[in-house]
Formats: sequence, C-alpha cells, structure tokens
Amino acid sequence: MKKLVTLITFCLMYLFSFAQGNVEVKGKVTDENGQAIAKAEVVINNTTHTLTTNEKGEFSINLPEGKYVIKVSKLAYGTKRVVLEVVSDTQVDVSLEKIKRSKTSRA
Repeated sequence: MKKLVTLITFCLMYLFSFAQGNVEVKGKVTDENGQAIAKAEVVINNTTHTLTTNEKGEFSINLPEGKYVIKVSKLAYGTKRVVLEVVSDTQVDVSLEKIKRSKTSRA
C-alpha cells in the first residue's frame, strides 16, 4: 500500500511539474503579400528548439512561460527577430520580405 501511495504521489508531481508553466506558441510565416512561406526556419534563441514551418507556413511549440527571442529566416528572404513574452497561449505572425537582387553589369 505504501508503494502504491508513493507511486501515485510521484506521478501526480511529475504531471503537475510538466504541465505547470508550459503554454502553446503558434505562428505563421508569410511573405510581404500575405502568402505562406513553407520550410522557413524558426529558432527559439537560448534553447535547443529549431522548427520548420509546414506547407501553410505554420509552426507550433510548447514552451515554459518566459521571455524569448524568436529568429525566423528563409533562403531568398530576410531574417526577422521577434521578442516574445510567453505567459499564456500565444499567436505570433511574422512577415518576411523577399531579398531583391541587384543587377550589375559586367565590363
């Protein structure tokens, strides 16, 4: 009986500590025309989390409450950094601008 009570207590403590403070952060990455950018890289600075957006430009992650810097980038587009205070479920949308190529003449 004592082992069962210990096991139940441990399980409840584990579940409580895992759930406490974790919130869902969802986002969408688009271009300057509002079109979704698939396979954009989303890096949560000072963590080990790196995500890739899906074909709709969306990403989702659960993070502990706190302040984060999110870096979003995609080849042929600029890079943006967003400072985010996570205290409840959060939506963060980022618009990237396409890098314009300059034409140069060769002599």
